Amino acid sequence: MICVACAVSVLFFYDRHEACTYRLKVIETENGNGYGYQILCGDRVVICQPYIPSLPERKGFALEEDARKVGNLVLERIKQGNDFTISAADLKGQGITGD
Repeated sequence: MICVACAVSVLFFYDRHEACTYRLKVIETENGNGYGYQILCGDRVVICQPYIPSLPERKGFALEEDARKVGNLVLERIKQGNDFTISAADLKGQGITGD
């Protein structure tokens, strides 16, 4: 389901990425025990990631800094026109284990 949402987002927004100013917003999870991130195009949310991607369980980032690091990685990939999917290897490269 997440992959489908990502694919739709890419197809819908890919052609518009040049005309859009993307930015990152770190968010607190709804239950208040973690962090996630949003990628915005102007004021419109195009990606809402309230939990750590690529993990089997839905769990927010323990640290705001970790959500920011991964969100910035996604943001840079979008700006470069690359696939912005986050893998377990990407998380490991950022020092995030999900523990």
